[in-house]
Amino acid sequence: MELARQPIEDRLILSLFNRKVLVRAYFDFRPAGEVRLKEQGLKRYLEFCERAMTTSFHFGRDAPR
Repeated sequence: MELARQPIEDRLILSLFNRKVLVRAYFDFRPAGEVRLKEQGLKRYLEFCERAMTTSFHFGRDAPR
């Protein structure tokens, strides 16, 4: 599962920023340099994460051409 997680998560996060699903207002920037998702941002992320995790996909040699 770990090998599949990374491509799914990276693609998901990048697409959420590119499509402006996650925006700056959803983040809490702390003085020590920490960045955290606010509740509203976390809800949006989890909504799309669940959708991505329940969608089938193929990668590697076995991918349909």
